[in-house]
Amino acid sequence: KIPVLWLLKIILVFVPVRFFAEKWTMMGKKGKEGSGYVASLYGAYKEKEVMERNIFSTFITVPFEKENFFIVEAYDRYLCHIYGDYMKLPPEGKRHSPHVISKIYWKK
Repeated sequence: KIPVLWLLKIILVFVPVRFFAEKWTMMGKKGKEGSGYVASLYGAYKEKEVMERNIFSTFITVPFEKENFFIVEAYDRYLCHIYGDYMKLPPEGKRHSPHVISKIYWKK
């Protein structure tokens, strides 16, 4: 295993990360037209993010602060699928963010 991993690391030094990111995104967008399910490729909730395709078929506009945003019309189904009873706060000891990004640098 170790020699294969070292060889893979050496090869990957010469291939930009963007190449893999673009390929992964293209594969995700392609999908199967006949599939009844879709999933987020980059989601923090893993298997919970596999959902019925029809949840994303209709959108509505909702106001938030001074802006309007598009959201899925079936937002209740979506939120229940991810969080369960999302209207009820979890116990204090279980309140945490699933996100692990601590800093983002943006290049112009």
